[in-house]
Amino acid sequence: MRPVIIGLTLALVGATWPVWKWVIQGTLDASNEPWGWLPAVLAALLALRHSHNLATDRLLITPAVLLTLYMLAIALDLPMAIRGSLGCLALASWASGLRTGRPWHVGLWTLCWLSLPLSASMQFYLGYPMRYLTCAGAATWLQWQGLPVMQDGSLLLWQTRQIAIDAPCSGVKMLWAGWVLSASLATWQGLNSLRTLGCLLGTPLLVYLANTGRTTALFYSESGLVQAPPWFHDAIGVMAFLATALAITALHQRTGTTP
Repeated sequence: MRPVIIGLTLALVGATWPVWKWVIQGTLDASNEPWGWLPAVLAALLALRHSHNLATDRLLITPAVLLTLYMLAIALDLPMAIRGSLGCLALASWASGLRTGRPWHVGLWTLCWLSLPLSASMQFYLGYPMRYLTCAGAATWLQWQGLPVMQDGSLLLWQTRQIAIDAPCSGVKMLWAGWVLSASLATWQGLNSLRTLGCLLGTPLLVYLANTGRTTALFYSESGLVQAPPWFHDAIGVMAFLATALAITALHQRTGTTP
């Protein structure tokens, strides 16, 4: 290894130690995703598939810039989520540059970012908007089926009943899992940055459609229109998750074969 690579490696490891500490503490926090370590492991395994050893100074520019921004964020005392994201991306850029020759590797960057303990923040900021949109979609689908269902925020109103879409049914966890799958497939396929971004941007739509379908199906059991067994709720959730995974896989297959 050249001295500049060794120097940057030591600088990254030393400068980002608060990020490692934050990630470990956040992962152990019950409010965050318990599988948060999985994207980091997938990123490491996918990076090891490559054997690009022709690192040049040009490939080190991006991680050096990100490291500088990370240090600036520390000096400005910005929130840990911002500092952690910059530190994580600096490490991801360094690793992807060495292993793949692409410091701007969107797939690896996304996997590393998803490993950060930000799921509680995602639930806080995205939870209600996603519940609202899911409720609106489910109300529309139910109206198409001839049921006079109305929406009130994250509530479905039918006759004298109110069926609430709670936080676990918001789809935030499904979105997180969908992005992990999409980023992993894009990295495995070797998609370029533009196609990877296209798949990542298409994932929320697929998650929304699946979650809206799940909410629509669960309305029948929650409203009492259909007497369902106790396992029905979980079964519908598993089916929605599998449908999302298959749709994301199909999207990647189509993207990977399109000239």
